[in-house]
Amino acid sequence: MARALAGTRMHVEYGPDHVGVFPLIADRADLIDFVSPGQRDHYVTWQDTPFEALFRSLPVARRLRERPDRLLAGGCGIADSWLARDPEAVDRAAVRRSLGLTGTGPVFYHAARYAVHHKGQLELMRAVEEVLAGDPEVGFVIRCSTGGGGDAPAAVANAAFQRLADRFPGQLRLEWRLADEDTLFEQAASADFCVYPSKFELDGFLIAQAEAMACGAVPIATAQRVTSHFGHGRPLDDPDATGFSVPGSFRDDAPYCAGNGRTRRWTCSTRSSRSCCPSCAAR
Repeated sequence: MARALAGTRMHVEYGPDHVGVFPLIADRADLIDFVSPGQRDHYVTWQDTPFEALFRSLPVARRLRERPDRLLAGGCGIADSWLARDPEAVDRAAVRRSLGLTGTGPVFYHAARYAVHHKGQLELMRAVEEVLAGDPEVGFVIRCSTGGGGDAPAAVANAAFQRLADRFPGQLRLEWRLADEDTLFEQAASADFCVYPSKFELDGFLIAQAEAMACGAVPIATAQRVTSHFGHGRPLDDPDATGFSVPGSFRDDAPYCAGNGRTRRWTCSTRSSRSCCPSCAAR
């Protein structure tokens, strides 16, 4: 089991002096707050993952089953300062020009720290390359933050990603630096779609995806439990669907996540509302 899980990066063999934080929390905390009901259900079961069988045998799983009253879903955690901003006040064309995007087609947005294995960024960039090769009007804003912000140059974490950006300077803006809220909001508000193909159930992606959706971007994201309340994983003909879902994966390199070998023409007839999740809609 340990050998199989090593290839998924979901389990690491630690030494005898290792102290697990989650078991201590499950055993001692009065309440455990999760960012969505789906995330809560996931971390209690790890259902449908390669880790599920091993997790069921661990003491922490027993403790979580014994005290379901300790577990609550507190909300996605988008800052009030973000929700107080008006996406319609952003000059989308000006932002796109400032990013060097020259096409007239839709813009796709991704913002996260650089974590190529579990955020699906390898497969994402392969899909980006496929789309760019067939459609000169589509634009991408990809943020893979590796370090500090400000004016200091950030390290290029992936040479292949950078070479791709250099090949398509008018279509792909690749940033390695952190950015402040003003910059992130303007870029998210200037996009038509947001792309979040996370392979694992991650709360950071939940918040970043929700922020972009609150700006009106339609999500293309992994159909995972932690984001199921967004409704993007529903069938395309569902009138309540908010976006599009892509297959999940627990492999470092999953070719089927990187596109289907055909380039499609992306259209966006309408932008989504600000109600990216129930807690945000209420606010």
